[in-house]
Amino acid sequence: MAKQVKVKTVSNLSNNSFLGLMFIVLGIFFIMGAQSMMNILFTILGAILIVLGAVELFDKNWIVGIIELVLGVIIIVCGNVVLQYLILILGIAILAYGLYLLIMSIIKNSKAGASKIILSLIAPLLLLVIGILLILQYCGVANLFIVIGAIAIAVGAFLVFYELVRKAIRNARKSN
Repeated sequence: MAKQVKVKTVSNLSNNSFLGLMFIVLGIFFIMGAQSMMNILFTILGAILIVLGAVELFDKNWIVGIIELVLGVIIIVCGNVVLQYLILILGIAILAYGLYLLIMSIIKNSKAGASKIILSLIAPLLLLVIGILLILQYCGVANLFIVIGAIAIAVGAFLVFYELVRKAIRNARKSN
């Protein structure tokens, strides 16, 4: 019987790394022009729902077909309105998550050194800024998508690289 050999590959991404990658994608999305891209995505999603609804109607699944058709039309017609509310909801969610991370960071690192406290506060403070800017964007203060995108990319890069460096240090300590 042959012996099975497990090959160690890249370890699973932690929550911080995954969140960092999501923020990098979000930042690129905002810099490229979220408004027009979201309208295109809503139109595609609406068209897909309309086609799925038509298929359901051909299969004589009347209730699901009608619901999908109606949702498809609503998403295409009202996509722009929904986008404005999504920006507000996203801003509030990021602001709340930033506050949560800030409080947890202060509690967790209250007795740590200054450098660790500063590093642990960077991401939460930048998240708070992104949340506030998204809410200001919703209120129509200014067109801040490029600034939001740049900050989101910075937060994402920090979260990814911080996690990678932390894992490298942890692995180096284990090997010694």
